[in-house]
Amino acid sequence: MAQQQHDELFELTIGDSLPKLILSNVIHQADPTIEVGGANGKLLIIEFWATWCTPCVANMPKLDSLQKEFKKDVTILPVTYQTSEEVKLLFSKSEKLKRVSIPIVTSDNILRAIFPHKSLPHYVWVNQNGKIIAITGEGELNRLNIAKAIAEETNSFKVKKDIMKDFKRDRPLLMQDLGTEDHQIYFQSLLTSYQNGLPVRFDAVRNSNNVITKISMLNYSVKNLFAKAWTDERKGQYWERTQVLIEVADSNKVNFSGQDLDKYKDWVQSNSYCYEIIVPEKESKQIFQYMREDMEKYFPQYKAVVEKRSVRCLVLERTSSIDKLKSKGGKIEQRFDIYGGKMQNCKMGLLMRQLNHFLQLMKIPVVDATNYKESIDIELDANLSNLESLRNALQLYDLTIVEKDYEIDMLVIKDR
Repeated sequence: MAQQQHDELFELTIGDSLPKLILSNVIHQADPTIEVGGANGKLLIIEFWATWCTPCVANMPKLDSLQKEFKKDVTILPVTYQTSEEVKLLFSKSEKLKRVSIPIVTSDNILRAIFPHKSLPHYVWVNQNGKIIAITGEGELNRLNIAKAIAEETNSFKVKKDIMKDFKRDRPLLMQDLGTEDHQIYFQSLLTSYQNGLPVRFDAVRNSNNVITKISMLNYSVKNLFAKAWTDERKGQYWERTQVLIEVADSNKVNFSGQDLDKYKDWVQSNSYCYEIIVPEKESKQIFQYMREDMEKYFPQYKAVVEKRSVRCLVLERTSSIDKLKSKGGKIEQRFDIYGGKMQNCKMGLLMRQLNHFLQLMKIPVVDATNYKESIDIELDANLSNLESLRNALQLYDLTIVEKDYEIDMLVIKDR
């Protein structure tokens, strides 16, 4: 029934009416279906979210609390395209989420077709008669605004309107209908200015022979362009954000260092770029070398050098000579989220890249001092963004992380 309705639906916006819909795959209630839309006498607030969206996850207890407070007049409905299994796994790992009981629609392909969006969380407000009265971001969801919405006083709400563009990773950037104009192309092969509507994104596309023939970097700062270009896959060298030093007179042109989101939005439009390189298969091994040459052409005022520096690091070390890491072989598998991870038959470098990601708020590199070259099996049941929790999980494998000064290779961007 829901799928038949989906076939008849089209995009709706403020002022339109949401028809009656029956949604399935609902968790946290006995009936796996729920009816929304039409004149049901209650304010409906739909929240689009995902398990990988940190603000969405952090906001879930607030939604649960607001739902209980306004249960007579309001239905708050979190909706995700992800499966119930993915959602339940996340909820089972978090003490805060274990107490959340608000019904959640999973595996949604109906509402996200009606209300297309790019960024999360995304809220749609529908009044008691089924009329869409607001589409907002997270900042508008509070007790005062809920009371206003019940009274249909939403004129002061800040409307959220995502610019939607469909980027196809296997096609050249300028062969797509992205609105790129001729004057935005700085070089033939291929550097453009900031492209509104595109995310910050990196893609390395491999052909049928599993070799990289195309690399795209969308809306990247100079710092991140250089960091990717100086990658050396053969040596397993990947430059994390914390392993790049900026030693130039005007660092604001290379990287944004502030905390103000509005200032960042202004900065990124003038100081970020889209870059793309496509090479034939026979040149694939040279693709990162070509990228380095391009960076030197496109940004001749800068140079990048690799230097040994003693810097503050989080150092992964073994605590005994007993080998508790060696893989038993089998299928290569990996799974990570903020509440833990699992690697089977993978190299240590993968673990280091994941730890650098989850511990990025500490703003220092996570480096490997184990000198372990074999494939490993490891499963961490921990909050990977919490150092103490991570240390406790690593003890099972006779590993620890120590914060200290440590000499490592750093990529240094300098004025030429």
